[in-house]
Amino acid sequence: MSGLTINLPAQNAGGFATHPGLRRWRAARAKVLFGSADAQIACVGDSETMGTGGSGTAYVNGAVYAYPRRLASALTSAGLPAAETSCFGDHRIGFTSFLTYDTRVLAPSAWVEFMADGPGGYYFFNNTDANALSFAPVPAFDNMILWDTTNSAYCAWGMNVDGGATIATLTPTGSTRLRRTVETCALATHTINIIKSGTLNLNLVFNGWDTFDSTTHRVRVHSLSGSGWQASQVVGAAGVSAPLPFYTSIAPDLFLIYLGTNEYVNNITPAAFTAAMQTLISACLVIGDVVLIAPAFASTAYPQVTQQAIINCCYALATQYSLPLLDLSKRFGLWVDGNASGMYYDVDHMSGAGYLDIAASISNILMQ
Repeated sequence: MSGLTINLPAQNAGGFATHPGLRRWRAARAKVLFGSADAQIACVGDSETMGTGGSGTAYVNGAVYAYPRRLASALTSAGLPAAETSCFGDHRIGFTSFLTYDTRVLAPSAWVEFMADGPGGYYFFNNTDANALSFAPVPAFDNMILWDTTNSAYCAWGMNVDGGATIATLTPTGSTRLRRTVETCALATHTINIIKSGTLNLNLVFNGWDTFDSTTHRVRVHSLSGSGWQASQVVGAAGVSAPLPFYTSIAPDLFLIYLGTNEYVNNITPAAFTAAMQTLISACLVIGDVVLIAPAFASTAYPQVTQQAIINCCYALATQYSLPLLDLSKRFGLWVDGNASGMYYDVDHMSGAGYLDIAASISNILMQ
């Protein structure tokens, strides 16, 4: 399965070559290798990006097998240090399932999902008590970036690491807005705790964490994915913490956009898919470079003509914006063949082996 890319001149036998348009990504990569700055990759997508089925079950430990985590490992193996350092929501799978999906996050029952789309699905919400929402990422870090949605009617909150002294207390002010806060701690692996303070029955909407080590630079990989997402839902979400405005706050150097499977499932027209993707790609290109990923085929439970039409749209979009495109339908072939090879978990999700193969394919492109 060699895979097919377009807009990559002088392709080698594996279908990969340098793309002259990825200048921002290449500059960011060079700074990591030189040891002067971090780089960031945003993996934008649906349940194929969040890794549904990768562990052999729908969600349990799915973050470990999803392609963003595997991409970080592949880049590291190729000589470019990388890690998945962040969490931006529950990926729209329900809070109970999410806590088995990403075991870096711990939360008591008072924490639930806030039903509004952000870059990583639904947010974390508490209007009950002061029990901690916790995040324990690896590798070691000495800086924490924290996002919340705040206004003057919301609850204050504090944060600590490992249950120690409060590092900062954030008070609600002003009109509704997305707030980005950076705090520091001793360099080590830690558990970050978010704890309400003040009037506990007021709302706290917590949007996510990122972490980094100021002494050792790497690529920080973010899974910005939501189960069931169509492109129109990503760009159509409203509010100060919706995906598009949030991307600006994260400021990735590179976006990997992998959408289209739910357009198969819901029989979305090519015109509607194209229009939503144009909005998404245009917004992302203001911030960083873009690699487009055409989805793999699903089973014949969905008309193949519908699937091929969405894939054809990806080619047209790649041509319109001069983007490198990785075509997973060419890489894995028809569903019946890819499934026989062990690349699929079910009728429209990859297996752990499939996600690993996607990560390797992307790493090959990004290391050229």
